[in-house]
Amino acid sequence: MRVEGSPPSASSTAFNATPLTGTVLSGGVDLNTTSKFILISDTIPFGTSLNAVSTPPTGWRVVYSESSTTTLPNTADKAVWSTTPPANLTTVTRVGFVYAPLTPTGLLTNAVNSPAIAPNTNITGFSFVVRTTTTFGSNGTTGGQIANIAQVFGTSNGGTTLVYDESGDQTPSNFNDAGTSTTGSNTPRNGVATPGTDGTDPGNNTGTDTNTSL
Repeated sequence: MRVEGSPPSASSTAFNATPLTGTVLSGGVDLNTTSKFILISDTIPFGTSLNAVSTPPTGWRVVYSESSTTTLPNTADKAVWSTTPPANLTTVTRVGFVYAPLTPTGLLTNAVNSPAIAPNTNITGFSFVVRTTTTFGSNGTTGGQIANIAQVFGTSNGGTTLVYDESGDQTPSNFNDAGTSTTGSNTPRNGVATPGTDGTDPGNNTGTDTNTSL
């Protein structure tokens, strides 16, 4: 995850690069619906199930959701997040990471807001492992494609403006690389990867987004 130090080239002069701060997650984290968290969310790819989550970067906590993927990760129908993994990881629909360096242990019931992350900051080390299921390929035996999108949620301008972006290119806040957008998109999607609609990025997040709607 990178917090940019300059606005996208396609943007108008009304945009500035500012520190990334947290946002309220209406479904809550450990039932906490008041703290403002910076959230990275990843919907478990179709045809797979969650198997394990690697140790996150310092200051970040792993969170799990079993809410339907028809909900949105941050608001809408209230996707619920928990720092406690379910006994059966195959029930996890999304895995996420929240920035909570001031509450390193225990539940996040009484957590404080995520501290701001300064522009020109790069954070690496977010990963998880999946296993293919019987819906992968042809009865799980002939292989297929695993399609995945990661999403980040937060705010800028002192917590007044939603910040939302999806992986797949180098342009922040869902500005497209085609240069046809001057506003980007702050309308979150559910994070379910659909290659036929979204296209694919064979370059590991170095692709060029030509979709004028993102």
